[in-house]
Amino acid sequence: MKRVSVVPAFIGGGSLALCAIVTVCLLKTGGQQAEAVVPTEKATAVTAITAQPEDVPVVVRGYGEAHVLKEVRVAAEVSGKVVETHPDLLVGGIIPEGEVLFAIDPRPFEAQVADAQALISQREAEIARLKAEEANERQRLGTLERSVALAKAQLERYKRLCDEGIGSSASVDDAEQNHISFREQMDASRRALALFPSRVAEAESALASAQAKLNLAEIALANTCVVAPFTARVKASSVQPDQFVTAGSTALLLADDSVLEIAVPVNSQEARKWLRFRDTTAAPGAAWFAEPERATCRIRWTEETNGHTWQGVLDRVEAYDEQSRTLTVAVRVEGAQAVSNEPDGLPLVEGMFCEVAIPGRTIQGVYRLAPSAVSLDDVVHVAVDNRLKTVPVEIVRRQDDHICVSGGLHPGDVVITTRLVNAVENMLVDAALDDEAPALADEGAAS
Repeated sequence: MKRVSVVPAFIGGGSLALCAIVTVCLLKTGGQQAEAVVPTEKATAVTAITAQPEDVPVVVRGYGEAHVLKEVRVAAEVSGKVVETHPDLLVGGIIPEGEVLFAIDPRPFEAQVADAQALISQREAEIARLKAEEANERQRLGTLERSVALAKAQLERYKRLCDEGIGSSASVDDAEQNHISFREQMDASRRALALFPSRVAEAESALASAQAKLNLAEIALANTCVVAPFTARVKASSVQPDQFVTAGSTALLLADDSVLEIAVPVNSQEARKWLRFRDTTAAPGAAWFAEPERATCRIRWTEETNGHTWQGVLDRVEAYDEQSRTLTVAVRVEGAQAVSNEPDGLPLVEGMFCEVAIPGRTIQGVYRLAPSAVSLDDVVHVAVDNRLKTVPVEIVRRQDDHICVSGGLHPGDVVITTRLVNAVENMLVDAALDDEAPALADEGAAS
């Protein structure tokens, strides 16, 4: 007996049934075929600017604390008891130039002045007496010289008479003794006169010494009143009424707020590249930085970023730190510039930590772009016939809210400023131009 395979027959029958169902479906649809779907490309909306080269002034920014240029420690020059103090002699008080800060009891020094004046009068009287004695002695010498001459003539006459046998030897002896006596007196007078110049010079030296003592006493008396050397702000005071102060000990610390300075550390490479220095060196043979060009700097207190600003002038290179490779420049602010003209504006005062914007060189012919227009790998995207193109550029400087680039771009290029993620080369873009570029910040110009 033959075996019949059932499974193949079943599979074949199923296939026939499936074909029949498909045929019926095709007959019901009228034999129409489905249309092919063609995908459409969607443009990405972006903002862009028209690139144009420009000259961009560089602004070098740094930070520093304002401090007064002149700070004086005041010490009493004489010792004594304080008998008077200025009513504003308090920390933070302002005392005008020339007013008395404090006074020391002047009575001991007045006594020293009176004593020195009396000594001067004594020395002057002594000199006058010596000069009068010298005049009298000179007159006496003249009399003695005439007496000597007469005595000599008399002695010669007596000798002649004695030789002639008329006179006696006794009279000759008396005449000779008289002549010798007058001559001895004349010699003594001459010796006395010779001493008068040295005696007068000695007295005049003593007078000069007394005058010097008077000068010192008058200076000490004047120093009993300690006056403000300038319009000063009191930073520290240890002076109280009835207090005994010692000469040389610091009593006050005064600050002159008329001139302030800010020491601003700047990266040495940044300074070398962008700050403007004069062509000459600091001094012939001096191994130091040349004088920087005086430029007007903008100063802003970091605690009030949107508030009032002040102006200062780049003055000099103050120091160089080899460890941090920084160059410290001094920006000077005159007192009139440190005061705000605004009703609610604060003055620039010592201790404020400030941001300082220093005008530097000007970058010629660069393209100023927003940071969003430049990718991390230093490329920009431009729109060419509504297609995205990638252009490598060279970043010249990142400054404030813009980046200066060169190379790769041409005037009139449409640069995309929208930050794109996973941008595809030649992708379709819809660029909306926004050519109202922000103006450069006014940070002052070279003076």
